[in-house]
Amino acid sequence: MSIIKELPELDRPREKALRYGVSTLTDTELLSIVLGSGYHGENVREISNNIIEHYQGLLGLSKTDYYDLIKFKGVKQSKALILSSIFEIHKRISIKEQQNEEEIVNSYNLYKKYYPIVKDDTQEIIILVILNRRKRIVFETTLYKGTENDVIFSYKEIYRYLTIHRAHSFYLIHTHPNKESKPSRKDIVFTIELFRRGEQMQIPMEDHIIIGDDGYYSFKESKKNNISC
Repeated sequence: MSIIKELPELDRPREKALRYGVSTLTDTELLSIVLGSGYHGENVREISNNIIEHYQGLLGLSKTDYYDLIKFKGVKQSKALILSSIFEIHKRISIKEQQNEEEIVNSYNLYKKYYPIVKDDTQEIIILVILNRRKRIVFETTLYKGTENDVIFSYKEIYRYLTIHRAHSFYLIHTHPNKESKPSRKDIVFTIELFRRGEQMQIPMEDHIIIGDDGYYSFKESKKNNISC
């Protein structure tokens, strides 16, 4: 039996992680850091290795629960609880990532997502939503918040974001201070110009959505303005 402190410094899990990053650690070393210490007669690395072997790897270990973990000699209740929590966090992240991957990005879903966010704001807002080739959201930002009378807006700013994030296409989300979704003449002219510039850059605008308390207006879904979004 060896003691962790007797190992060369850079072979100790903590020191190795600090110098080279946690991605360089073996499964046993990662588990050793979580468990922290062993008990009299067996060090933490040996305990970790026994657990990994018993469950045939981290995948098998992640499927166990608190009550199984505390059966291992040297695994304290607090450490078993931490491990169970780590696995639960990982499971929830995986579920969320899968949901995001499967989520359909369209005008209606963007309206549902953003209405709760903007509904109480009395300023005019412009939000940019950037998509990749798979039509998944890769970047979202509020471009501007204006006063009740004006919104400072720059086409150049939009295309700077599109270039930085390697956009394949994009949505624009817009609100009015009066909470109405009906587009103004200025909105129509602005959308036509934005669509034209998007075509020139080969980064098409999927839609321009105006969100209001009366629902939302989609330039793509509306045929009145003769805009091919």
